[in-house]
Amino acid sequence: MAHKLTLFSGKGGSGKTTIALCLAKMFSECNIKTLLIDCDIATNGATYFFEKKFTEKEKYKEFYDLFLNECKTGKQLFFLSELFAFIPANLYFPNEGCPEITTESGKALFLNNIQRLENDFDMIIFDCQAGYSSILSIMLNVSTVNLIVLEPDSISISSIRVLYAQVSALIEKTATYQIYNKITKEECEIYKDFVYGMFNALPPIEFNWEVRKAFAYAKIPEMANTDIDFGKDVYALSTLLFPALESQLLAYQHKILKQEKEEAELLIKRLKISSNETLENSGNDSIVKIHKKTMLSFLLLMLSLITIIFSFSNGILKGFQSGMNYIMILIAISFGILSYSYILNSLNKMQEIRKANRNKYDYEYSKLNRRLEDINKSIYDIVENSRKSKHSKTEENFYTPF
Repeated sequence: MAHKLTLFSGKGGSGKTTIALCLAKMFSECNIKTLLIDCDIATNGATYFFEKKFTEKEKYKEFYDLFLNECKTGKQLFFLSELFAFIPANLYFPNEGCPEITTESGKALFLNNIQRLENDFDMIIFDCQAGYSSILSIMLNVSTVNLIVLEPDSISISSIRVLYAQVSALIEKTATYQIYNKITKEECEIYKDFVYGMFNALPPIEFNWEVRKAFAYAKIPEMANTDIDFGKDVYALSTLLFPALESQLLAYQHKILKQEKEEAELLIKRLKISSNETLENSGNDSIVKIHKKTMLSFLLLMLSLITIIFSFSNGILKGFQSGMNYIMILIAISFGILSYSYILNSLNKMQEIRKANRNKYDYEYSKLNRRLEDINKSIYDIVENSRKSKHSKTEENFYTPF
């Protein structure tokens, strides 16, 4: 029997469709044959991502075809990959709708079609439109798990009260969860333990600009490539919704960790290069400044000494009797002292700059190394658990009780 997940929300714009798409893609990548059905006939939310792929629209099933006799329609499923199928909401506009959706015979045909699809898929995901509708009530009657997606705002919190009043009778025997989406890192800490309403609250999902950008370009956010934290959140969500699939989802977690390891190694490499360049450039800048001012100081000192020597050698001025010679000697000594003190200060400053940069580099480097060690440990644990799991299954197969 296939797992059936219904996603819905009290108001639009909560990011429900993004989560549905990401979950569907992730399940298919974990060798779980998945069917995503766009039930949002009002906005064509998920269909928007694949519109350009439907070059022969008449060949493929639409949402309304699920309420009709399959033999009469003669349409086929659209496969995005070998393990990822999709049923769009509408492929033609304007769409006259489907009168059968409100009839008992139409609902019976829908149930029969879903049961038939359950034989071909391991996971069926229904992405419903926001708010309550007759379509949502039908989906809730067939789903095994429900997920309500909210935004962290007062309107979403208010809408969940209304929604609960409308669907409570339909979900009383079904596992139903709520999750906050599209929140910042700071808000994650606030809403992590925040529970409202009668639904089980799951840890929130951080929604970042890379994910939003992917949505704008009609691309399913690649969790491991778009953002590591987002990928972790989606993985955690899937394991909480379907604990029985955790062993199959380990492959996806491994993929995320490998991606994170590559990212950490790249950051360490870049940090080494930038740190060396920073240390070298900061030293060079200080040395250039020292050279310029020191050369100027010594030039003035040499001019003063030349003037004194020239005065003595020509006998124009005699010894220290001349006030001019006395002044020139004082100037020369002053510039010598200033030059020497400036050199010492500049060298000390250069050392401080290099030390500060080195400390900053050491801190970042140690932090990334710790992160890399944690990733390697997690990868090792996954491989070890997988090995133990296979080993225990083998033992079970060969175990013969006396």
